[in-house]
Amino acid sequence: MDLSTLSAYMLFKVKHKKPIEFSDFRIELIRQLIERCAQPKNLIGCPTIGDNPIRLTARHFPSLLPPTATVKMARRSCIICSHTSRREKKRTDTRYQCGVCNVGVCVVGCFEEYHTLEHF
Repeated sequence: MDLSTLSAYMLFKVKHKKPIEFSDFRIELIRQLIERCAQPKNLIGCPTIGDNPIRLTARHFPSLLPPTATVKMARRSCIICSHTSRREKKRTDTRYQCGVCNVGVCVVGCFEEYHTLEHF
């Protein structure tokens, strides 16, 4: 891995002619790899239930689900209410989502749980 990173750094210096320290290059490379690989790709309408490390670290805000061509007030199932291990599971439709994580969440309680608890 170290040799690959060093080779990439050498190629970067030749191509960009930009003065950058090797340590800064490595940090930027790691940041880009995490950013690219950390978020799994979702199928439309199917939120990923697995671990999503970004949900615990980034800044997230609730937003209303946008209307669709057929539904004026769109709703999604709350991921916490339907997949929790802390209380009885139930289906709760909500009009709110986290746009960054692409999951439906109830604004009161569930939004905070989803973004602060590792195991909900």
